[in-house]
Amino acid sequence: MRGICIDLGSGNTSISALVKGNVFTQPSVVTIDTDDNIITDAGSISKEAIGKTPEHLMTVKPLNGGVIADYSAAEGMVKLLVKKAFNRSVFTGVNALVTTPSDATQMEKRAAAETVKNLGVSTVNTIECSMAAAIGAGVNVMTPTGSMVVDIGAGVADASVIALGTIATGSCVKVAGDAMDAAIVAYVKRKYSILIGENTAERMKIELGCAVPKEKNELKKYKGRDIASGLPKEFAVYSEEIRVVISDILKKIIDSVVITLEKTPPELLSDVIESGIILTGGCSQIYGIEELFTKKTGFKTTVAQDPAMCTLRGAEKVFLDKKLRKLVKKN
Repeated sequence: MRGICIDLGSGNTSISALVKGNVFTQPSVVTIDTDDNIITDAGSISKEAIGKTPEHLMTVKPLNGGVIADYSAAEGMVKLLVKKAFNRSVFTGVNALVTTPSDATQMEKRAAAETVKNLGVSTVNTIECSMAAAIGAGVNVMTPTGSMVVDIGAGVADASVIALGTIATGSCVKVAGDAMDAAIVAYVKRKYSILIGENTAERMKIELGCAVPKEKNELKKYKGRDIASGLPKEFAVYSEEIRVVISDILKKIIDSVVITLEKTPPELLSDVIESGIILTGGCSQIYGIEELFTKKTGFKTTVAQDPAMCTLRGAEKVFLDKKLRKLVKKN
């Protein structure tokens, strides 16, 4: 079956035309010319431009909490990214599959599907991110055995217990990678009286972020703008500082996992006790996160291989496997 899969995330959008190895991933950011109200670019260049644009340009993130926040910007972003990926913007006669958070409303799912329709595709269906992530992580979701997957992205952390092709119990919290970045920005401003942009905060999270104390308390230098003088200023931050800053957000995510476990039927819960929790999504790559989850939940926790790509890889498998296609949601 000819098709295109799109993992529409708050942080990154990943696209596959179901050609082996042909996956295109770019930040979910667009640049808009406010004079003409047109989208001039999307992806990595737009992300690099955050906080640097002249007056007639602005950068926009079309998704928030895993769902469409700005429909026209999201539609334009998908068009541009698809064209960059495949040197074409029309996919006539092709079917499309788009990922959405498991708690997305019908209206939010429809909005995600609508952003893809103008590519000329024949049909657009959706699938829950946690279901796709579980499949991409190698879980056999069609068996009666319960499995728990926690997909931690930029905008949302999606925890689900899956069995027999359905999400038996689940919960989503709209705090994840983006919330960590915002917390780091606020901390640097409060502690060092320095303003930094979200790109610098994200780099600090990637380079120094940890869920448990590191053996060596790493120290790295960054640059920002001194609030008092308005001039550029260098400052140094320890990894332990960043661990403390993001700890509240990780606690909220773990609390949502515990709530999901508490709602899980006993027979499925016993399966999860045996198989453990699988972490997927970009933020599951934070140092020591599986150790923290194991400690706080009491369940063995592992990080999936290539966790940031699990959702897209799972969507691909659904598209190509007739037995799994029943998992898609018609829109």
